[in-house]
Formats: sequence, structure tokens, C-alpha cells
Amino acid sequence: MPDRSINMLLGDYLTKPTGTPVPPELTSQGIDLLPAISDYFRADANIDKTEAVERVLKSILKVLFQGPLPGSTCRQIALFQNSYRFAYKYKSYAVKAATPLGYSIFLQEAAQGFSFQRHITHKTEVFHILATRPGALVFLCEFEDWQRHYEPQGFQKWICGAKDDFYDQHTFRPRPGDVFIISELGVVHTVMGCILEEFATVSTDMVVRLHDQNLGCPIPTHFTRQYAESEMLGLSVPAESRLVDRRTWKSEPIARIRCEGGFESVLTDSFVRASHREVEAGARTELRQCLGVAAIIRVFSGSGTLWVLDDSELWNPEQGAISAASGDVFLLPPGAWFGFKNEARETLRYSEQQIPPEVAFV
Repeated sequence: MPDRSINMLLGDYLTKPTGTPVPPELTSQGIDLLPAISDYFRADANIDKTEAVERVLKSILKVLFQGPLPGSTCRQIALFQNSYRFAYKYKSYAVKAATPLGYSIFLQEAAQGFSFQRHITHKTEVFHILATRPGALVFLCEFEDWQRHYEPQGFQKWICGAKDDFYDQHTFRPRPGDVFIISELGVVHTVMGCILEEFATVSTDMVVRLHDQNLGCPIPTHFTRQYAESEMLGLSVPAESRLVDRRTWKSEPIARIRCEGGFESVLTDSFVRASHREVEAGARTELRQCLGVAAIIRVFSGSGTLWVLDDSELWNPEQGAISAASGDVFLLPPGAWFGFKNEARETLRYSEQQIPPEVAFV
């Protein structure tokens, strides 16, 4: 555990202006600082403070992930992530449940959501709709088309329910299981009225807001960690996922591929690898290695054992056994081997994001 002076240094850093570089004295604490970071993430705080703690965490992980780690350290990191599961960021329209690798879950309010925005540097993402609420929509268009058509008063009328052929043409009413991939910078987009997974290249906002309907709106008083954790435990993975083409709005089912122990659906394998895995009752997966990538795993249903191992431990996986159950979230460093055994009567389902650390820790 860090001594009192280091805790004071961490507390002092959290008072600094947004974007202040992390002091080397904090980064150098390495894995010993993780318990204090977990304590901060388990307490309700504003976004600025939460993202300041997140910067400290990323600075530590960036160093740790540069070399192979022993299995005991890999498991310590996995359990650290599960000690707080998600860092909750409260916005006027949603609770964002974030991890350091860019995997997040958004709990949006009915008919509310992201500003109409675009990314011009680094951030690309995959949206997977878990559930919809009244007023759910996805909007996607090219920036050049937006520039030609956008006019604030006319847009505000459309937001309030007026017809507009252009905006209507670029709006889609999503269903649970729909997947939208934004693999190019500059695409104008929003998602509203949905509960969704975001598989992104970075955990923080990197947006240019073109029309911000949320400006000046207060954060709802019911947005607390207790509320968010209760909502998260009720989430499930849709039985079928469909890839929606953002230009035609046509959708194609994403294949469920038979694999060891069950099935896998790969949403994308490009700038990130985003997938869902189903492990049948009593079955186990193969052991896989995080080769050049770190991984986030979020368990949606079932319970069992997660093995987290280094090369020397493969002969006896049980020495790297961690209990896993619905709601758990694990962070796996590059080089770690991992696999699941389902010890429940129901299917064990989890989401997985793999990403190179140099992409996630910009």
C-alpha cells in the first residue's frame, strides 16, 4: 500500500486543472497504487475527478504493460479491475460505465443521448445496442453532408418532432442486437435512448460537438453508483447481433461460430477486437493468450472459473483460478493466458475487447 505522503500526492493531483500531466512520483508507484485508485473509483465523483484518477491509472498500466508479467501480477491486475468493475461518469443524459481500455456501457435516459458529434483524432468505435428505451435512435452521416444541410433553427425543429427529409434519411430506429461500426474519423453521429456497449480506442471523450442538445442540462439526482450498479446487473446480451450498414441501413446477422465450449460472435476485428462468447453449462473454453494486446472481459450471465496465467503456469491452470460471476469485469495484461469454465446451469456469457495498449493509452 502507498504511504500517507503518496496518498496526499494523489489527492493533490486531483485538484489540478484538467489535463495536467501525471507526476512521475505517482506513476513510479506502479501496482502499489492500485488499491488507492480502486477506492477513488468506488466513490461517486464528478467526471473531471474520475478522469484525473483514470489518467493516473493509465500512466501506471502503460509502464506495466511494456514487458511480460508473472501470473501473480496478471491476476492482481484482473482482480483490481473487478474490485470496482467500472468507473462511473455521470452526464445529463446517461451514466457512462468506463474501463481504461475503452470498453464502456452507457445507460441512456429515454429520448436522450450523445450530442451530434464527430471525432477528428484517434477515436473510432463500435456501438452494440443492448436495449432500447422510448425515443431510441441512431444518427449517422458524412460531415460534408451535415455542413450543407445543418441550420440551427431548422435542426431544433426536427429535434422537437418536425419532419425533415435529410435528417430522417440519416436516422435509424435501433433494436437490441444492432451493431454500428464507426471506423473512420469525421463521421457525424449520435445514439439516443439506448443502453449500449461501446468498444472504442480510448476511454475518454475526443469529440467535436456540432449540436449539443445537452448543453446546460443538469445531471439527474438518481445518477449514483448504487443506481448504476443495480441497472448493470439487470443487463443481458441479445440473442442475436446484426451488423447495420450506416449508408443503407441494411443489416446482416453476425455469425455465431461454434468454438471450444460454446459459441463466439465477433462484432469486429480491426481497430479493436470486439466479441461475445457463450460457454455452455459444464463446458470450458480453450486457453488463449493476449498477444500484443490487453483485454477487458465483462461477464453478463452465469458463473464459474476464470483462469489467468503466465507461460510457466499452463501445465496447472488451477493455480491461476479466479471466481467469476455475472457483473464481474476483468482487465488482462498483454501476454496473459486466459480461459473460462462454466460451473453454472445457465450459459455463461461475456463480452471481450482486445486492444493494443499503445492505442488505448494515448
